[in-house]
Formats: sequence, structure tokens, C-alpha cells
Amino acid sequence: MKKILAALTIAAVLTSLILNRSMYVEQFEIPIIVIGTALLALMLKFPEDRKEKMLAHGMRVFAAFVIGWILSTLDLLLDHLFYYQPTGFEDGAYLTLAFKYEEFADSFFLLAVTCMAATSVFILVQLLFKALKSSRNPVFK
Repeated sequence: MKKILAALTIAAVLTSLILNRSMYVEQFEIPIIVIGTALLALMLKFPEDRKEKMLAHGMRVFAAFVIGWILSTLDLLLDHLFYYQPTGFEDGAYLTLAFKYEEFADSFFLLAVTCMAATSVFILVQLLFKALKSSRNPVFK
């Protein structure tokens, strides 16, 4: 079930990135990347026992950083390949993909950090619900 949900999440994120014509990750795409990344990171399976639970959550947060950076770069690549972008230069030369990536690398880093933060919040909410639902809590019995 997780594999199907992960595939649907990836398909939804990629579809939304392809359909939005832009030169950069814009306001419409940022929440999609952040939420999609957090969902994908939460679906990752790591061995968890009592001692390694925090390590597994840390690995999920790091995976969110990597996935967020990859999705941001993938959006830039898809927009570069599929859509013509005006350059804004007087000579009318095309912007190369390397120049675009160099221009937006700092923003991609910030977006990846935002993906890490969102994943951390999702993990904390998940842990809170698990704690509330535990057998020791009389509210959910």
C-alpha cells in the first residue's frame, strides 16, 4: 500500500511541476514540493526499535532535505526542457541550465531546509497522535 501511495504522490508532484510553466519554482509549486517531500520522507521505512527510533526520524528528515533538493532541481530541468523562457538579456541569448541552477542554488537550499522543517513537524504531529492513542491514555479508549 505504501508503494502505491508513494507512486501516486510522485506522480501528483511531477504532474503539477510539469503543468506550471515557469522558469523557477514558484509560489504554486513550493507547497506541493514541501508537502510531497514530507509525505515521501514519512513513507520511508527504516529499522526502528526503541534505541534507534530517533535515528530513523533523523534519517527521514535528512531524506526530506535530499528529496526537496532533487524535486527543486527536477522542476528547473523540466521547465528548461519543456518551455521556452524569455531571457531578459539585451542580446537575446538563451540562459543555460547551468547558469539557471547557479542562480537559484541558494533558493533550492532554503526550500530543502523548509522540506526538512515540514517533515520534522509532520513527525512531531505523528508522535503526538501516537502518544495520545496509546493504551495509557484514557481519552481515546
